[in-house]
Amino acid sequence: MAKAAETSNVPATTEPVAPSGLVVVPDYLREYQGPLGTENIDTADVNIPRLKLGQSMTPEVKDGIVRDGDLFHSITKQVLIPVGETGIVIPVAYVKEYILWRDRNDGGGIFARAHRVVGPDGDVRYAWDKPNSTFEHKVKGALKVTWRTKTYIDEDNLDKFGSAIASDRDSQPAATAHYNYILALPAHEGQLVAISFNRSSAKKAKDLNAMLKMGNVPMFARQFVIGAMPDANDAGDRFFNFSIQPYGFVQSQEMFDQLKRMHLDLGQKAVEVDWSDEAGQSRTGSESPEKF
Repeated sequence: MAKAAETSNVPATTEPVAPSGLVVVPDYLREYQGPLGTENIDTADVNIPRLKLGQSMTPEVKDGIVRDGDLFHSITKQVLIPVGETGIVIPVAYVKEYILWRDRNDGGGIFARAHRVVGPDGDVRYAWDKPNSTFEHKVKGALKVTWRTKTYIDEDNLDKFGSAIASDRDSQPAATAHYNYILALPAHEGQLVAISFNRSSAKKAKDLNAMLKMGNVPMFARQFVIGAMPDANDAGDRFFNFSIQPYGFVQSQEMFDQLKRMHLDLGQKAVEVDWSDEAGQSRTGSESPEKF
């Protein structure tokens, strides 16, 4: 059983303040219709940074860079939505993947990733980027486990309960499902970030998917207010979780057209969410505490 995790310093209030204001572009830059000089940078050349949620066990919180409940940029470490506040986001694309995380006590990082592929008959499967490979590591620095990938995750069942530790049918899935949304941030010049829901926040992803499927408008026409809220798991460990609520539709035709172009461009590429900052951290990143 996993060691009890630290308890987050969760404030008593759950009421966020109004969404953060927009970044104002200077008058002399308003004539430009795109980031000049980046014409040769394709979407496939870019890893999408993440909008991370600060937790008590997150290294950036431990180092005093951000606070519990801050939503911050995974690469620059800039706090984009401070704890207690909310911000507006617009979903541009959705990317689900499975990740085999190496235990942080054994070095951390990613063993392999499985991405969505569509067959000629329209059937959806998740293919490993490192098929037919064997990965060994020690759980909590003690118990040695071996994971073996096949070509597709439905062949090796590494996404099923009991696959993390073969001798323990109640152990977590070896492969963590990550529900990733590529978001545009209107308050930050429309830059793109990914938000990843997994394990304890998976229900948030399914709720968001239900909201996105309501009505007939494109996903990139919908605005949401996002922030952090206190939560707890079955063991009583307290942490922050995402809070996301609908906030109407994109009002500008110009912005809608820009988001549509982004969506179509992303849909034609193999979008990679950047997890490079998680090397040496927990197998499930900076999420809430979970039993292995």
